[in-house]
Amino acid sequence: MTIHLVNLVKNVDLHAPLPSHSAMEYYLHRDGQQWGPYDEATLRSMLAAQQVLPTDLIWNDQMPDWATVESVFPTSTPAPAPAPIPAPTPMPTPAAVATPVAAAGKSTVKPTDKPVVEAKPDKTETGKKSSLPKIAGIAVAGLAVVGVVLWFFVFRSTPSAPRSKDEIMREIATLPVLFLTEKTKRKVTGPADPINFVDKETGEICWRARACHNPDCPEKSSDGTPHLFISPNPAVFLEADGTFGFDMQKAGNDPTMGACPECLKNRNLGRESKFTKKKYADWVKPYTSPKSENRQKELLKEHAAAAN
Repeated sequence: MTIHLVNLVKNVDLHAPLPSHSAMEYYLHRDGQQWGPYDEATLRSMLAAQQVLPTDLIWNDQMPDWATVESVFPTSTPAPAPAPIPAPTPMPTPAAVATPVAAAGKSTVKPTDKPVVEAKPDKTETGKKSSLPKIAGIAVAGLAVVGVVLWFFVFRSTPSAPRSKDEIMREIATLPVLFLTEKTKRKVTGPADPINFVDKETGEICWRARACHNPDCPEKSSDGTPHLFISPNPAVFLEADGTFGFDMQKAGNDPTMGACPECLKNRNLGRESKFTKKKYADWVKPYTSPKSENRQKELLKEHAAAAN
């Protein structure tokens, strides 16, 4: 039986609380709305099925603030509290330029009808030469004053008002991330939300790229770059009209969902302990480019400051 993915998202059990036997439960926040609480196993299952965004926020009473899903799972280590944003330093008032004194060395001798022939230095020429450094200093000081005035009235930007938490989260959701197609392995860059979309060139579903950080991953490159792969959801497919459909019979039946396909070649899922399975799950993270990752850290600091 198939239904549209839009109907699935509306009917997904995000609003119902989980049983109370969970040792650690989290609340989920997206687009200004809050759901939960959910235990760790349910959140990981929803994340693997791409029903929860890695950039969605989660929180419980043991966390100091909201954090993204990908920062808590798979590492489950709360991020350190960000340092407060320093207050802007007031701009100093430009100092007044001292008024130059009259040029030194000016002769006060009155001219005569006839020149006096003497072997004495020309005081007028000496006065002209001694005034050149002062003229240059006045010109430099004038340029400095003009530069300060231009900066103050033209180039200086007025500090913007702090943004709301929803505005910050909307920017996080639009940060560019990497997607891959299943058959052609085509790389497509797009925002993290929506989770999936159709590549216009190939007509294939674009899936969020994942990175395996297992130090012993068979496909890890010699320079330390993690292996990139995708984990398509077998329940998601394209309808004839190009919209997404969802097969409920295939949902949640694949134990390898979200796992690195190269590491699976060396694993025995039937004999692995829960600790080993969690270790492999922690090594897999949604791939984020260094530029988007740095910007996300800045936005999370801004988000934490807005909450105070």
